[in-house]
Amino acid sequence: MLLSPFPFPPKPGGYLQWDELDPFNHYDVLLPKSTSDAPNMTATFQNVKDLANWSWIAELPRTLLEEGFQDAAQSPYEPRTELFKAWTYLDLCTTDELSFQWLGRDNADGDTWRRLNLKAYEEADESNGAVLRLRPTVTIARKPL
Repeated sequence: MLLSPFPFPPKPGGYLQWDELDPFNHYDVLLPKSTSDAPNMTATFQNVKDLANWSWIAELPRTLLEEGFQDAAQSPYEPRTELFKAWTYLDLCTTDELSFQWLGRDNADGDTWRRLNLKAYEEADESNGAVLRLRPTVTIARKPL
């Protein structure tokens, strides 16, 4: 059974829209200069990919169909480029939090990840300008009448 974060089920004939960041399909580190690179930013987001099972996102349309929804479809959403920098810093903050929650404060791998994050912030500064392009996966399904 699909667990909903909402205290009420979708009304018959209504639509459900679920937006989720899928690190396997919709994360790209972009570099404005061909002479620059961002190995720390790339590595810190690889940790996000490696530490959890994200396959449920790609399976969400099938799961919704199994739960009685109809017309389940999924596609990436392409955000405006002026949001890339803001989302980069937001996701770096999130990876800091994940390093504490998933690995713990006293974990050596967590400490290594947090050091990568600090260097990734430096890669995102104005001198390098690396940004994270996020394309959230948007899943839409309809509750039948």
